[in-house]
Amino acid sequence: RGKLVDSLSLSYGCVLRLEYPDLSLHDMAILADKKMYESKSLHYRLKGIDRRGQQGAHKALTDLYSKIVRANLKNDSYQIISMDSSEQTSKQGFTVRISEWLTGFGKSGKFHQDNVEEYLKYTDIEFMRNYFAENKEPIRLFYKRLSGEEYKNAMMEIVPANDYSDENQNVFIYMRYL
Repeated sequence: RGKLVDSLSLSYGCVLRLEYPDLSLHDMAILADKKMYESKSLHYRLKGIDRRGQQGAHKALTDLYSKIVRANLKNDSYQIISMDSSEQTSKQGFTVRISEWLTGFGKSGKFHQDNVEEYLKYTDIEFMRNYFAENKEPIRLFYKRLSGEEYKNAMMEIVPANDYSDENQNVFIYMRYL
């Protein structure tokens, strides 16, 4: 209805049994998929959009961060975009709600004691809701995090999604060692 998208385009691939009577259903599906990607490629070429480097750019970005999470502050949920599965344990503070996970992570003993209070303040879900209601600038936290036997400098960025609003309170959380 125009609230979230202005337009929608579809790419499809069509294969008719009459054109390819000797192909198996499996091979027809593979051919239809190939035709769909050809249609998609033609669409972007006609619009003057070069998408060839997007996968490489996306991989380079995800490799830069140790964790990337998309969180919804309104319903206190999240989706993992990139994270080492060994980090997804209750010992690391991992749980089903983003508020509980961030708080548990802050209290997990992985943070240097000088950084815990600031981390817990800025990752509080109510603080983030109020902050992003007024600001579109990311929240940046610098802290020391335990890695093995020593503390390493780390950073977290909490970035509002482009379409952030009272109804759509999505943010991206990026974490990495410096």
